[in-house]
Amino acid sequence: MGLGGGRSATAAGAPPGGGAAPFSNAYSLEFDGSDELLIMGDLTDLNQQSSVPYGLTQISMSFWIYPNNGASANQAVFSANSNYLRGLFFQEYAPASQLYIGWGYGAHSISATLNDSQWYHVCAVYDASLSAPRGAFYLDGVSQTINDNYPATTNTAGFNTPAGDGFAVGAYRSNSYSTISHNWEGRVDEMAIWTSALTAQQAMNIAKGGESSDSKVSGDDLAVGSLASFEPEHWWRMGDGGTWDGTNWTIPDVGYGDATTSATTSNMVESSRTSGAP
Repeated sequence: MGLGGGRSATAAGAPPGGGAAPFSNAYSLEFDGSDELLIMGDLTDLNQQSSVPYGLTQISMSFWIYPNNGASANQAVFSANSNYLRGLFFQEYAPASQLYIGWGYGAHSISATLNDSQWYHVCAVYDASLSAPRGAFYLDGVSQTINDNYPATTNTAGFNTPAGDGFAVGAYRSNSYSTISHNWEGRVDEMAIWTSALTAQQAMNIAKGGESSDSKVSGDDLAVGSLASFEPEHWWRMGDGGTWDGTNWTIPDVGYGDATTSATTSNMVESSRTSGAP
């Protein structure tokens, strides 16, 4: 995989929209670390009750990141629900060389250092049937040890997106998006959500370019970034297929669920869609 204009290859399975058109991953979104957001809003299929037990028993997320934030980063790639102990978030905490993922009414760290100007694939899986911390975390397809810093007090994922307080990429936000902090500086690509638990093999295949049913990674035979055969409920390409209206980008949700939701940028410019992609 390399940074630049992306590449085209035959997609694993039929791409969104049907047919056998080549899969192309040419663009990603670049955030400036100041005030930029991509707002998905309420994901109705993920809305859960606001009291214990707080919702979903399985959830998986997959996305690519390209940090440009230097050694002082304390920045959130995404967040859902302003109460982070009931929501879902991913944050790079560079001073301690840690990544933080929040789920299941708890927060957990992974000891890892991300270098600037390099693409990484992140896959986080929550499964209430597992023992604490009830999840798995993969960086470039490799399983990472999860530290149970703030243990979950319930056995559900707690993904709750009430009206006006939904999902966003580019910062940690609260108060119906009126307050944002820990803004992400860098690129994000191919953000996807499942309401099921991906396997270790599937996490590896997504990172390296393979089909969901493969017993081994197929290497360059399949396109890095294509999630067609994995059929996520939500899938934002983060540039490819996006449209600019003169003020904001609209990023379509090309997932396979029944409640797909297009996303809209806030405070981003036309050049925020960059040709750098995994």
